[in-house]
Amino acid sequence: MMVNFFRYRQLFPIRSLISWGMMSILSCMITLTYASSAMGFFTPQLESEKIEHSISLLNPNPDVINVGNVYAASVRLDGYEIFKVTATDGVKTESSENVLSPPKFARLRAQLVENELKGIVSNHLYGGIFNQGFQKETLTVTVAKRNGITVVIAYDDDKLRERQIVTVTEEDAEFYGYSVPQWAQKLAEIIKNALIRAQQERNVNYIIHQLLWSLIIIAVAIVFSWVILGLQRKLGKQRHLLMVQEPINELVLSPSDLSTIKEELSLAAQQSKFLKVREKQQEYRRKLDWIRLKRRLLQSGQAIIWILASLGILELFPWTRWIFGEFLEKPLIVVILFLGISVTIRLSSICIDRYIQILIEEASICPKIFNGIGVSQRRASRLSTVAEISKDLVFWIFIALGILLALDILEFPIKALLTGAGVLGIAISFVAQSLIKDLINGMQILRQDRYVIGDFIQVQETWGLVEGFSLTVTKIRGPQGRLTTVPNGDIRVVHNLTKEWARIDLYIKISHDADVDLAMKVMQQVAQQMQEDPQWRDCILEPTVLMGVNNLDHTGVEIQYWMKTKATQQWAVGREYRRRLKLAFDEKGIHLGMPQESRLMQNPSGMLKIRDNDIN
Repeated sequence: MMVNFFRYRQLFPIRSLISWGMMSILSCMITLTYASSAMGFFTPQLESEKIEHSISLLNPNPDVINVGNVYAASVRLDGYEIFKVTATDGVKTESSENVLSPPKFARLRAQLVENELKGIVSNHLYGGIFNQGFQKETLTVTVAKRNGITVVIAYDDDKLRERQIVTVTEEDAEFYGYSVPQWAQKLAEIIKNALIRAQQERNVNYIIHQLLWSLIIIAVAIVFSWVILGLQRKLGKQRHLLMVQEPINELVLSPSDLSTIKEELSLAAQQSKFLKVREKQQEYRRKLDWIRLKRRLLQSGQAIIWILASLGILELFPWTRWIFGEFLEKPLIVVILFLGISVTIRLSSICIDRYIQILIEEASICPKIFNGIGVSQRRASRLSTVAEISKDLVFWIFIALGILLALDILEFPIKALLTGAGVLGIAISFVAQSLIKDLINGMQILRQDRYVIGDFIQVQETWGLVEGFSLTVTKIRGPQGRLTTVPNGDIRVVHNLTKEWARIDLYIKISHDADVDLAMKVMQQVAQQMQEDPQWRDCILEPTVLMGVNNLDHTGVEIQYWMKTKATQQWAVGREYRRRLKLAFDEKGIHLGMPQESRLMQNPSGMLKIRDNDIN
C-alpha cells in the first residue's frame, strides 16, 4: 500500500532529529576548531622547508607495521612521529644466545633513538628554569661514518657534545624509497627540525600562550556544556510531565474484570481493554523514546566536547602530548564507539516502532485487504510482538558488535577469543541447556504464530492474557491480576482461546415427554433469529449446525448444537443464545430434563402392620 509522504514526516520527525544531531556535531566541531587553532597558531614554524614526512597534529601512536619481511616502528619526540626504523628477520643479540623477533628489535631501535633525542632536548648542562638543551644557532645534525656504518650525529659549538642518534640501514632507506646516503641526509634534516621545534615548545613565551589557549578551550567547553545542560533540563521537564501521564496502571486488570474459564465471563472486553491501553502505552513509549534519544544525543555531544577539550589541552604541551598516543587513544575510541552504539540502539528502536505503526495503520485503514477487522487486529498484535522481539535482537546485536570492535581496537586476539569462545560455548551449552531450549522454543512460537501479545491462552494450569513475550519467557496476567512468568521451554501444549475463531458446543437436555423434533426446530429458529439480529450477526461467522440427539439417559434427551463465532465472542453469544432458548422453550411448553428416580419392592403386601394397641 502506498503511504502518503506526509504520514512519514509525521511518524519520523526528521527535522527535529537533524536539528538535535547537528547541534551536537556543531558543538564538537567548534570545540575542536578552537583546540586546533590553539595548537597550530602559536606553534613556531620550523626554519627548514617542510619535509615529505610531516608530523601530524593528532597522529595516533601506531603499532609496529609489517611490509613483507620488514617491520617498522615509529620514533617519537614529544608525541610527534618523526620517522620509522626497521628490522628484518633473523636478528640476534650480540651474545647470539637469544634471538629477538623483528617486531621487538624494531621497537628496541625506536626506543634507543627516542632516548637519544630526549637526552639532547633535556641537556642539563644548560642552566635555567626551562632547559635549553642546545644552542639553536650552532646546532649541527649531520651524517657520519662510524666503523663503515652510516650514522646521524648531533652537536653544537657550546656544551652539547657529539651524540650518535641513529644508525641508517639499507632496510631503513628502502622502506622510504631512498638510497642510504639520500635517506641519511633527509633524516638529518628531519631530526634537526624536530629538535628545534622541541626547544621552541619549551620556550617560556610559548608555554604562556598555550596556557592562555588552554583557558580559552576550557571556557568554550563550559559555555557549550552549559547550553547543552539547559537543553537537557528542558527535556527532563518534558520527560517528567510525560511520565505523570503514563497509562501503566490501566494495564492492570481489576479483579472484578477477571474470572475463571468456568464462569464463562466475556474475555472480549478484557482483550479490547488491554489492546487499547497497550496502544496508549506504545504511543507513550514512542514519545518517551524520542525524548531519551534527544537526551542521549546531548549527553554524547557533551561527553565528546570534554573529550576533545581534554585532548586539545594535552596536545598543547610537549610534556603531556604523548599521553594521548600512549594511554588514551584506544580507550577514548572505545568510549566514543559505545556512545555511538547507544545512540544507534535508541534510534533503531524508534525506527522499528515507527515502521510497525505504519503497518498497523495500513491494516486498520483498509481491513478488507487483510480479510476483515478481526484479522487486521490480529495482525496488529502480531506486529507489536515482532517489534518487541526485533528491538531486543537489535540491542544484543549492536552490543555484541561493539564488544568485538572494542576488542579489536584494544588489540585483543579476536581469532583466539572466538576459538576459545567456540570451545567455551560447547561447555556452556551443556550448562545452559534450559536457556537454549527457551530460545529455540521462543523462536518456534513466534514463527508458527501460536500466540501473540493480547491473546488469552492456557498453559497447563495457568491461563490468562499474554502481557509480555520474549524469546525466553512468556508473561501471563491471570485471575486477580496475578502475573505468571512461564519459560518458553516449558510450553509444550498451549490452548489459544482468542485466535482466529471460536466455537460454542451446546448440549441441551429436554425431558423425555417433550417433543424432540419440536425442540430441535425451536433451537434452529432461535439461532436463525440471532444471525439476523444486527447486534449479533457480525459475531456469528457461519450458519449454525444442529448435530441432533447426542445422548439418552435418565435425566432426559441430550441435543448437541454447534455455533462458530469470532474469537473471544463465544461466551457472550452463548449466554444470549441460552437466554433466548429458555424463553422459546417456555413459550412452546418444552421442559428441560430432570433427574428421575424409581424404586421397586419385591413384596408390597408384606408391609408391616401397626397394631391398635401399639398406637396407644
